[in-house]
Amino acid sequence: RMSKADKLAEIHETALRQFDTAYNASREDREASLAARRFVDIRGAQWDWDVAGDFAVRMKLEVNKVALACTRINNEYRANEIQALFIPKDGSAADPLADLCASRYRADFQDSLGKEARDNAFDEGIKGGMGAVRLRTEYEDEDKGTQRIAIEPIHDAATSVFFDANSKRKDKSDAGHCFLIRP
Repeated sequence: RMSKADKLAEIHETALRQFDTAYNASREDREASLAARRFVDIRGAQWDWDVAGDFAVRMKLEVNKVALACTRINNEYRANEIQALFIPKDGSAADPLADLCASRYRADFQDSLGKEARDNAFDEGIKGGMGAVRLRTEYEDEDKGTQRIAIEPIHDAATSVFFDANSKRKDKSDAGHCFLIRP
């Protein structure tokens, strides 16, 4: 029989092993994501490839069409914002439960940082391919035990969110675990 300290040490060891696997499996993709975002956002970053300094004394022109395209996509996104749609399984038009879920989602979305989280994830996604939001529960009324969903932004997801290396789906909904590194 294991002591509590031994169980915690085993859990910690497992978590470290899982994190190491998740980090190593996506390291190259994360570096490419950061380079892509840097290419779009930072003036002069288009010349980062010149590590030997071959163009150090030459004029470095920059025509940033990528940033303009990202701005256009972002403007189109904001003009046609994505909304959650709750529909019953049987496809019927009116369902009180679907209406309740939709109104609850809208309320939770407005009361938390839902818009900021969604916009940040979209922006990071179009610039570098990785964006994330955090969903967590918080008590609305601890005496009654009622909870609500808090939607929070995860800034710089490429360096702070690490999903199970065995997950196959693009949205990572099949991941067995996820690590969120916070400063």
